[in-house]
Amino acid sequence: MKKGIALFFLAFIVMITMGCAFTIPLAVTSNPIGRKMGTSEISLLFNVIPLKNDAGVLAAARNGGIVTISTVDIKRSWWVIGTTITTIVSGD
Repeated sequence: MKKGIALFFLAFIVMITMGCAFTIPLAVTSNPIGRKMGTSEISLLFNVIPLKNDAGVLAAARNGGIVTISTVDIKRSWWVIGTTITTIVSGD
């Protein structure tokens, strides 16, 4: 019985820490690729309840000190109990 409980908790820990992430391009402008990069993110608990609520392009540009945007990428990370969406902006 103790072995079964330990195995259950081990499987539970492994399941919680598993995840997957990918990055996709969202937009490209005719501006040259800059030296600065800014990010903003939102975390969703159970893919519904927002924990942080500003993942916009404007917030990412402001965080990186970017005035002229060159590219915008979106990185999405899935976890067992939620999702994190990160907006990545590059430019000058």
